[in-house]
Amino acid sequence: MDKALKEKIKHDKFVEAVEQATEYAGSHRDQMVRYVGAGVVVVALAAGAYWFTQSRKEGRQAAIREVFAAREATVGPAPQSGALLAFPTQGEKDKAIQAAINKVTASYGGSEEANLAKYVQGAVAADQGKIADARKLYAEVANTGGNAGSLAKFALAGLDASDGNLTAAEKAFRELIANPTPVVSKEQATIALARAISKTNPTEARKLLEPLRSARAQISRNAIAALGELPPAPGK
Repeated sequence: MDKALKEKIKHDKFVEAVEQATEYAGSHRDQMVRYVGAGVVVVALAAGAYWFTQSRKEGRQAAIREVFAAREATVGPAPQSGALLAFPTQGEKDKAIQAAINKVTASYGGSEEANLAKYVQGAVAADQGKIADARKLYAEVANTGGNAGSLAKFALAGLDASDGNLTAAEKAFRELIANPTPVVSKEQATIALARAISKTNPTEARKLLEPLRSARAQISRNAIAALGELPPAPGK
């Protein structure tokens, strides 16, 4: 897979979702620290904040926390702070992620935590260039609906946009705009849609982004950045 395309896919899948979750985590930090500990708050920013603050099931909390901890772990020497896990090789990290995912799906099948774990599995597959596998996993989660489903639908739309299937991507992003969730906001989906159509319909992309200039800080920054990627408006 072309390296630039892979990097774009990774951006579409995670960065946008993390930015939205960051805002949520910022206003609920105390609750998050109680659930996952200050050292792994960053782990929850990968779209998991909702589950950590809402779930009342101790076992599910612990299991999904292990998935995120493994996912966000470093490869190489352990950080001096000891805040994150570290694995000597990428292979060992991948095994740990899969083991944590298997634990959640086997013990809590059908739950939102299990669906979220499967979403992470799809993200790992995409990182590894296994796009067909990622699509299959995302599609399974997207069909479950709910919060994990919205994340998977967002990821699928990002893959479609990266592959040039703009019709499918636009349809999915508009559906997410019409049906926002705590982990994929209306603004988040709007910015993603604008980026997807930026080359084919820059005028509409600009119309989508301009109102978000005055939105809350993170959304405003993202909208302004996306506006900066558009070609100059006619007459300017």
